[in-house]
Amino acid sequence: MSDGQVVFWWRTGLTLLGLVLIGCAIGYLIWARARTQNTRSWISAPGVVLWSDLRIVRLEDAWSANSAARYFPQIEYAFQADGERRGTTAFLLGKQFLLRRDADAWLRSVAPGTTVQVWFDPADPDRSALINEKPSLFNSALVALTGAGVIAAGWLVHFSL
Repeated sequence: MSDGQVVFWWRTGLTLLGLVLIGCAIGYLIWARARTQNTRSWISAPGVVLWSDLRIVRLEDAWSANSAARYFPQIEYAFQADGERRGTTAFLLGKQFLLRRDADAWLRSVAPGTTVQVWFDPADPDRSALINEKPSLFNSALVALTGAGVIAAGWLVHFSL
């Protein structure tokens, strides 16, 4: 393979990777905003934590004996809606911990008996959530900027060789 072909493939590969990162950032932002738009009409009520725990996922490194863990929170809660007690178990999507001490601190903050704010659909109170926040524009912008940086790196390879 000639130097020109190597540069072409590096530039093309980095450009495609950058475009994928930018596309993922935009896609996530659109999906998350649509999801929060659907919950804007939801109302809130106080709820109580019945149970909370962590789902631990171990990630094995194929090239070494190292492994890492991710801690995903789970919570079961109950609340009153339309005069009825309702409850559900939720995996808090998008929330994870890299350190066990942070995960344990979260567990202490939502110990059984803790009062939490529950958001629910008044038309269907069985649809509920503990988080009703807008998606992070900062995180999406960071991923998009990383994608732009990868594209720039690809073109720098092109012009430097």
